[in-house]
Amino acid sequence: RILFELAARYSPSLARKNESVPTIIDVIPYPMHAELTPDELVDWEADFASIAELRYMDHKGGVWSFATRPRRLVQLPTPEWPQALTAMRHYVTSVSNARIVLGGTMTTYLGRMPGIAEEAYASVMAGQPLFVIGGFGGAAQTIARRIAVNDPLAVQDPDGLGVAGTQNGLDAIELRRLASSPHIDEITMLLTRGLAKLFK
Repeated sequence: RILFELAARYSPSLARKNESVPTIIDVIPYPMHAELTPDELVDWEADFASIAELRYMDHKGGVWSFATRPRRLVQLPTPEWPQALTAMRHYVTSVSNARIVLGGTMTTYLGRMPGIAEEAYASVMAGQPLFVIGGFGGAAQTIARRIAVNDPLAVQDPDGLGVAGTQNGLDAIELRRLASSPHIDEITMLLTRGLAKLFK
């Protein structure tokens, strides 16, 4: 909600400027939206229809729009959360061009591993450009510390199958700055530079 409000406030010209590409696409995993009533969903959609598209996931990675989501859902039991969250993260990876991660808890998580770590791993295994902002701590900082001076970012396979890497358009010095900088202006510059090199 905070992200939607900020986008609407500071970039009103972006709000559905191109109907085929909303400013924000929010992918909501099945356990999270299952608790919402139809009336709550109507209010949520109405509040942010001008800035965002909401996609509601089932626990196997399928996608519902507001129109196709069943009106009544029963929340999955806790043991089903890891499967649902992994399915959501793989879906987001499949429809994205690059991933930027920062923060993230290392202790209280409902998936098979910390969410930021699983998202980073999904990107690496898909060969997707990955930008890890480590200056704000959390899981992203743990991942960022694996950046070597002359190597691409490496993320350990949670199943113990080895280490994979990916390039994101930044050189070794820039990677190390992105991994440690707490300065928003510098981070934005590095992200823009990497993305510009990747997507000319």
